[in-house]
Amino acid sequence: MRLSASVAAIALCLAAPLAALGGEGDPWAGQPRHLRHRMEELADAEARGELGEEERDQVRRYWATHLYRTDALNAVESAHYSIAELFLERANAEAAVAELGKVLAAAASDDVQHLTHLNLGQVHRLHLNDAAKAAEHFEKVAGALRHKANAYELAMLEDKGKLDEAAALLEKQATEAKEQGAKLAALHRLAALYRRHNLDDKALATYQRITAGFTPAIVKEIHDALALEVDATFQRIRDLQLKGAGHEAEQLMQGLHRRAQELRFAGRWDEARAYQRAMHKGFRAMQEFHRQREREERERQERQRQGGEGEGRPPGQF
Repeated sequence: MRLSASVAAIALCLAAPLAALGGEGDPWAGQPRHLRHRMEELADAEARGELGEEERDQVRRYWATHLYRTDALNAVESAHYSIAELFLERANAEAAVAELGKVLAAAASDDVQHLTHLNLGQVHRLHLNDAAKAAEHFEKVAGALRHKANAYELAMLEDKGKLDEAAALLEKQATEAKEQGAKLAALHRLAALYRRHNLDDKALATYQRITAGFTPAIVKEIHDALALEVDATFQRIRDLQLKGAGHEAEQLMQGLHRRAQELRFAGRWDEARAYQRAMHKGFRAMQEFHRQREREERERQERQRQGGEGEGRPPGQF
């Protein structure tokens, strides 16, 4: 007996880095994936205000002519994106907006709709200097990409010197957070915002809110809850595999990856690491479970073979 195809697929998923939403990115983008992934990471760092002037200039030059792309795009949608990028190279942002509008008009999937609104927001923000239109598109982004949209909207407010509005946005995120980890991340971003603008007293007060409101025991509870979430999902995956429902099992695994990516996009770094560790632990346990089943199956077959050989011998012969 061999490991099921779904287990092999899960092994590949866990071996691959979680570089971008949609896994390996757009295969039709016409550029080395590692370069795009690196520039995507730097764009996120730039939105969080973590880059120096030289790196920031490099990132902005790159994204002046590129769009954020994932493998949610089909071949035709990818062609529209490439056309839009070519228009950006010619400094024709209006034509790029019109081209991306064709993707929205073609009844694209939800993932592509959210991706395209994210890119339209960035084009209006970086090329057309239209903050209102950019914010309109950012607000239409949902799912894991919502966190990217939030970061870009925050960066837009910072660029325009609207620090009070930026701080209010982060306070709103902290107040409305449904998970403790999301609140903790929003407060960290708020403190970092104050530090970037030399508002040390406000930064200090925000960090003290964190240390007063989050004890090590609370952080451990957050991480333990994530581990239980992963364990429960792996149990469901194993149950589905035993029933021969490999496709459903793979869907659950994809859900685990989406959750891990969402934690990363939200800047919940320690939670993302804890979640990834739990995923690897769960997969190792599942591998061992299947190996044990293989051993038991081989032993059963061997017993059957030996029993069959014994039945076929003439009487009195051993």
